[in-house]
Amino acid sequence: MRWLISLFLHLASLLTFFACISVYLLLIIFLSPYKIQMITHLLCRLILLSSGQWLVIEGELLPAGRSYLYLSNHESILDAFIFGAALSGRVTAVAAEDYFSIPIWGAIMRRYGVIPIQRKIHEKAMDSMGFAEQSLCSGTSIIICPEGTRTKTGRVEKFKSGAFHLAHNAQPVIVPLAIVGSFEARNRNSWLIRPGLLRLRFGRPILPEQYEGLSPAEISDLVRQEIIFIS
Repeated sequence: MRWLISLFLHLASLLTFFACISVYLLLIIFLSPYKIQMITHLLCRLILLSSGQWLVIEGELLPAGRSYLYLSNHESILDAFIFGAALSGRVTAVAAEDYFSIPIWGAIMRRYGVIPIQRKIHEKAMDSMGFAEQSLCSGTSIIICPEGTRTKTGRVEKFKSGAFHLAHNAQPVIVPLAIVGSFEARNRNSWLIRPGLLRLRFGRPILPEQYEGLSPAEISDLVRQEIIFIS
């Protein structure tokens, strides 16, 4: 029975995705993505709902008017739509360069100013962090999943260092995020989908003075512990 439900949800989510993306692409031809965020939130929620998922946002949403470095665990392909449904203000992301070759999806990422990163080439990855630092300093928030890829186990995996060199250099307000339920819903180990409840939890913001003097590795440990704590 589960495979039959999963097949239905795959078809429903695929049809909904293309319908929502068509509406979205039409809008961003004429409007900045940041001017249609309420519509973006709705479309992302519809895509999640078509996959059998209901999203609940927990914790304190931060006021607009300044940039933040959002750092999150990464459980599923659904995570991008969770972020799209929840985050407001001028927000972009750092994402694997491979995603930019996906038709339509890559075009949307470029329209949002998403910064490509070559995860396997350290020097180029650091160059990407330099672009991210410029975005933070210009008032645009950045979201990064420091694990670098979706977890295979459901646990928070080891963090890569790039996001924490960025934090060390730019000294932004760091906002830990925890996605809960996404791995159980649709993970990389199986094609099956389990309907359920997704949660995006906002941790307590970590102010620059709280990690001043820490090394990138120590900032990484601090953030990872907080994400695990709120998961």
